[in-house]
Amino acid sequence: MISCSSHPLTGAVGLDVGVSVVGHGDLSANVGAAGIPPSSLDAFQSFSAHIKSIVAGREIPCVDYLKLQVALANLWMKLYPNNWEYIDDVMKNTAEFLAAVKDPQEFQQELCVNKITKLLSLPVATCRDIRQVLGLQHFNAVCSHLQFEQRKAIHVSVLRAVLRSSTCIIRTTQQVGTLLSFIPTLLMSDPNVDNESHNKELFYEEQNLVAATIHMFQNDDPEILLGMYLCARKLFGQWDSGRFSFTLPPLIFSVFNMLTTLKQTNEESFQKLHRRLFDFENQTIKELGTRGFVELALKLNLQGAQVAAVCKQEACVYEFCCQAFILYEEEVTNSSQQIKFVTLFVGTLHSIQFEPENKEILAAKMARYSLKLLKKRDQVSALCIVSHLFGGKNQTDGENRTVECLQKALRIADSLPPMMNTPLQVEILNWYMYFFKKHHDLVPDLIQRVNGLIGLISATITTLEPDIADCAEIQTTIKFFQNTLASIKLTTQSYSGDYTIHIP
Repeated sequence: MISCSSHPLTGAVGLDVGVSVVGHGDLSANVGAAGIPPSSLDAFQSFSAHIKSIVAGREIPCVDYLKLQVALANLWMKLYPNNWEYIDDVMKNTAEFLAAVKDPQEFQQELCVNKITKLLSLPVATCRDIRQVLGLQHFNAVCSHLQFEQRKAIHVSVLRAVLRSSTCIIRTTQQVGTLLSFIPTLLMSDPNVDNESHNKELFYEEQNLVAATIHMFQNDDPEILLGMYLCARKLFGQWDSGRFSFTLPPLIFSVFNMLTTLKQTNEESFQKLHRRLFDFENQTIKELGTRGFVELALKLNLQGAQVAAVCKQEACVYEFCCQAFILYEEEVTNSSQQIKFVTLFVGTLHSIQFEPENKEILAAKMARYSLKLLKKRDQVSALCIVSHLFGGKNQTDGENRTVECLQKALRIADSLPPMMNTPLQVEILNWYMYFFKKHHDLVPDLIQRVNGLIGLISATITTLEPDIADCAEIQTTIKFFQNTLASIKLTTQSYSGDYTIHIP
């Protein structure tokens, strides 16, 4: 073997020593490939000792020292990939060297940056289990000497390795803490950059990697798994809250999945933990709302209500709904958003089986929300949608609530000018026919109202001024009405009751 110590080292010939060492590393690799056991050579220890003796008491250019360490890392990768203490020793020596460099600008040169990046990338590319990299005590000490974006690239490669490995499962709270502490650049903004919006696609990709990693948390003990989620939430809370919309929803959905799984497979554990799990969800969703992610928090509350319904926890269902209502009342002021959320509320509540008293309260609340919408057109549409919640025959003081809701919508439509109310009247007519087909117990109430509404719409269209009747919007409404009448005719042909719908 070539002896590194045989090369007289000065600052002028430092690069030659680096090249000599690289050649020595390749030679050792070739010897190993030839079948000579690495243990008989102890090449890594020999190399490491030679390098320490070379640099001891001498000033060596940063780039040359890094070449030596990369050569050692390559030697480790080729001959000793199971000896992770070797690569950690390389990291330690490199970190100490970089920390002692008097001018930090020296290792910010492109060649040095490339060598540091190469050194950090080797163990990530070599590992069979990323937890081996996470166990390197001096990895981040070396990484800290790179610029923010350069460190981020390394951390992205770590997460990609986590997701690429089918065997890399995070199973303990300690491993969760280690992993998330290992990737700080993905949990915070660059302190030297005011706005990351210049590269949103890259930002979204990075945050989706963090989110996907959360699904690698697994443990058969539900209490340990809950502790892992709590640990992750705590660590996320210590970093940039602007990323909560990416990092917290995976935690929330993981706990939703945990709840439904426990309910189906382990009733004892469910009864023991369900209150804590639902509290976790409520607190996490509330944090999202507090941080300005109102729409996301509102939707997650509705999702939580559905999960609680699957788990047959009506008190929790009601709690999630109430939190959604509070967010809606306090934070949602835009008219188009309001009608969208009323629709979401109705869809969610309609999918859940409530006790009659609770359902009546929630349906009435939705009707009040509908009447508070800014535009009368939106009020009409929202009331028609809310009418689903009363369903079937639900008598209150002798009056059917479904029909009452539609009648209220019709009164609001009637208060508008013909250009606006006629399309809404046709829409309400379609809702009447929807309930006509769906709830036979409502037919006696609906027949009279359908006949009256058909007559009202026909009369309105007939009496329109020619210049109004010829406008595109009214022509579209007339066509809509004609198609509705054709549909009603087909419906009544299959209806065998004693009631008749009069079609002009």
